[in-house]
Amino acid sequence: MNQFKPLKGYNKNSINHATEDYMEVICKHFEKDGYIRINNLSFKLGVNIAAASKMVAALKKKGLVEYEKYGVIKPTQSGIEFGNYLSQRHEVLKEFFSLINGNEDAADEIESIEHYLSKQTIENIEVATEILKNSSSK
Repeated sequence: MNQFKPLKGYNKNSINHATEDYMEVICKHFEKDGYIRINNLSFKLGVNIAAASKMVAALKKKGLVEYEKYGVIKPTQSGIEFGNYLSQRHEVLKEFFSLINGNEDAADEIESIEHYLSKQTIENIEVATEILKNSSSK
């Protein structure tokens, strides 16, 4: 008999979807501007400055960002690698949904599910996407 398992919003590395959202924004701004400040981060994520400060402190403790109070936020090398994975995961899902839906209007669906998929599942979706692309071009 299958046992029901509710979604908890956390992956095996105890990084929750909010952590991932923060890292996505931090890494996007790092690529563009070289840093982000707390007030801009809180605005982009729609949270108050205190909540953003608390999360950045947690990210610093995990070794994902460098940050000093009232300074700029920059991802560490580990943070950059994690951010690159998050971006790649998003692009894999975007391409897959575009293929199966026939359009690129799946942003809400991708945001809803991307945090709950394992790395193995993302890799399998990437393979399936290539198979779908190759079969549709024949």
